[in-house]
Parts: sequence; structure tokens; C-alpha cells
Amino acid sequence: MTGRLGWLALSLALAAGCRGGGDAPADDAATLGGTGAAATECEPARAADPGPEPRTIAAGGLRREYVVHVPPDYDGSKPAPLVFNLHGFGGDIASQDTSTDLPALAGERGYIVVTPQGAPLDVPDDAHGVLQDVHWSGGAIGYFPTYSLGNVISVQIWERAKQDLGDLDERFEQGEFGELRDWLTEHLYRMGRKFTPQETIERVTGSRIDAKPYVRYLREKLAPQPA
Repeated sequence: MTGRLGWLALSLALAAGCRGGGDAPADDAATLGGTGAAATECEPARAADPGPEPRTIAAGGLRREYVVHVPPDYDGSKPAPLVFNLHGFGGDIASQDTSTDLPALAGERGYIVVTPQGAPLDVPDDAHGVLQDVHWSGGAIGYFPTYSLGNVISVQIWERAKQDLGDLDERFEQGEFGELRDWLTEHLYRMGRKFTPQETIERVTGSRIDAKPYVRYLREKLAPQPA
């Protein structure tokens, strides 16, 4: 994590973990230069209202917006995990919070979610904008569909892993990823580039590349969302 994103993450961590008393303003000012009280000591955490709370912070010379999602039972008396919910290029806070289930599960799993708004970009021309993406400047426009293929294949692999290993979500919540790592090493990584993608996925899952598991995943995840 580098540049403005790194400074923003550091600033938000300081603001969330090293906050003053109950009268702390909603407009945080974090010390980025490594000096001052925020960089050297933490006062007891203040209680926070549950639910989303819009805030702003100074980071990298910019005024940045972010939303803090606080679990309903959080009272500031004990530490809670802090999860950063970062949107991609062209996204925003609202779309990121809608498309992920991190805020909705914050109360159930006991973590605090911070969703920051990306920095505004000054793009004077294509050479300094879209052509910075090596796919365009290198003429690899036809390469983009491989990302969709990766999404399709990943769900096939995930479903097969769950068949062999059982419920992985609960283990992930406990920070236990060893079983999946070992499974992937044995069934996928060890093959490297020895086979074609089609042959590899057949050896891992027992079937050819198939979009049905991915479509099923999207329907389960997005169908309940309002249009």
C-alpha cells in the first residue's frame, strides 16, 4: 500500500484507534508526520453510535470522505477488528457498501468497517489517463475477457474446495487459511503451466470451464439487492 492510499489507511487507523473522548468532532484531523499525540499515544476509545457514520479526514493534502460502520453492540470498552472496504476505479462509497456484505455483517462478526471515498483524479488527456493502463497502450484489448474467465473458473474451484473441505467461511473468520492453501497446492498450484487452462480446470474440478456455478453465485449474492 503506497502513496495517498497508504496515507489514508494510516490516517483512518489512527482516527479509529486513537480517538479522544465522547465530544470528539465528526471531522477528524490525523497527524501524518509522525508527531503529536495521535502518533504517540491512544486515549481510551469513545463509545460510538451504531450504524453508518459519515466522516471526513485530512490525508495526503486532501480532504477525504469516509463512512464508519459500527456494530450495534460496540461500546468502546474493548478492541474490535478494523476492516477497510476499498472500492475500485470509478466506484464510490455507496456502490461499494451495496455490492459487498461487509457492513451488513459487521454486527454479527464484531468488526468495524471503514469505506473511504477514492481521491479525485486530474486527467488532462488520454496519455495521462486511460492509456496509463498497459492493456490499452500495449494493444492487449482482447485480454480483458480473461478477467471474466478468471471469475468463472474461480467459483468452480471454490465449489470443489468446499466439497472436499467443508465449510471454509467459519475457518476464515478465525484466520485459519492453512487447509485451503494446502488443498490449492495439491490440486492446482503444483501443476503450474503444464496443462492448458481447460485441462487444468478439468483436473481440479472434474468438469470443463462452466459458467453455471458463477451465474448461480451471482444470483444468490445479488438477487436480494434492489435494482
